[in-house]
Amino acid sequence: MGLMTSAGQIDDARRAGINALKQPLESTKEVFVALAQVELHADNFGLATSYAQRAVEADRQWFGGYTALGEVYLSEGKYTESVDALEAALDRRAGADVAASLSIAYREAHRYQDSVSAMQTALKGDMRTLRYTKAVAAAAYSLVQIGEVPAARDLLAKHAKLVPAAKEDPYFLHSVKVVADAMKAAKAKE
Repeated sequence: MGLMTSAGQIDDARRAGINALKQPLESTKEVFVALAQVELHADNFGLATSYAQRAVEADRQWFGGYTALGEVYLSEGKYTESVDALEAALDRRAGADVAASLSIAYREAHRYQDSVSAMQTALKGDMRTLRYTKAVAAAAYSLVQIGEVPAARDLLAKHAKLVPAAKEDPYFLHSVKVVADAMKAAKAKE
């Protein structure tokens, strides 16, 4: 269903997911997550939340439902709820992708030290993708907030070198500006 939603065919993806739920499946939880992603892509937060919650209810030990729920809450601006869901996902052995999302949620919840810690976990993943760009930017912003400006600068520089397209991401560019402003402010104090 992911390919259909990326091509903008929300209704087709929605129908495919609903039809899949009518079949006897061992993995209904994955269908609920896919439907949550379709509805999130369509900005239907209520339905996305409902499907993600159903995925959690289908298997409370599986990280995927919690990850989907955390992503929905993050997109909705419900940062505390997002942190709770993404922490639950990590507790269930989720990987670097979830840690990257958690870094963003922590940053938005003004939990800067936690954002940096989550990013350190995320750095164990493949950072050469644009998927991590927003998380890197969140961690860099958080590093500035806790006074680690050189570390923020180094993190952004490393990511820009690995992923040149990151330089076009508005969130990344905002963090670059925050770091540059912090460096100017530090230099002015000298």
